[in-house]
Parts: sequence; C-alpha cells; structure tokens
Amino acid sequence: MQLSGGIQIFGEKYGLGSKAIHRLQICCEELVYEMLDHCYPSEEEVDISIEISYAEIDKTTRIQFSSGGVSFNPFEEDDNGLGVTILKKVSKELDYRFHEGRNEISILL
Repeated sequence: MQLSGGIQIFGEKYGLGSKAIHRLQICCEELVYEMLDHCYPSEEEVDISIEISYAEIDKTTRIQFSSGGVSFNPFEEDDNGLGVTILKKVSKELDYRFHEGRNEISILL
C-alpha cells in the first residue's frame, strides 16, 4: 500500500496523468512480485529498493530497482509471467545486471 501511495504522490507532483500513474504502479508492483518469487526462495531477509525519477525534458520516467537474493534476470526467462510481459510491453528500455551480489534493474517508461 505504501508503494502505491508513494507513486500516486510522485505522479501528482510531476503532473503525470492517471493512466501514466496507474501504469507506473503496475510496473513497480509486478517487478517486486517477480523478484520476490525468484530471488528469495528461502526464508532469508528481503532487501529491495525502488527509486523513481522523472525527466521533464523528454517526459520519461525511470524505475531503478535493486534487490539482494539470488541472481535473476526476469527479462531472459522463456516462461515470462504476466508482470514481465507488461514491463516489456510498456517500457522503452530494460536493463539488468547482477553486481556485487545485487540484482539491478533499470526501466525507462
């Protein structure tokens, strides 16, 4: 709930329309679910961070996602779930890397 509310406030601050805010909420939520399912198979502590930025020059939004857990690139899987399918469809750019024990994902909308 805190994630959706924070995104709503962010979108309103930058004058994003309700459709863009909803799309951003769905992208973030689906990414969190996907990474939780695959990066944390055991009962270890979850460590996830999400940063969202908006560039007024070209009206783009960037999601920077970082998580611990096992290495998992959701964009290379053959059997993509609904969340990854949505992300691939609405994004202009997707980038993944596993660096110093962390999954790092950048999505440009």
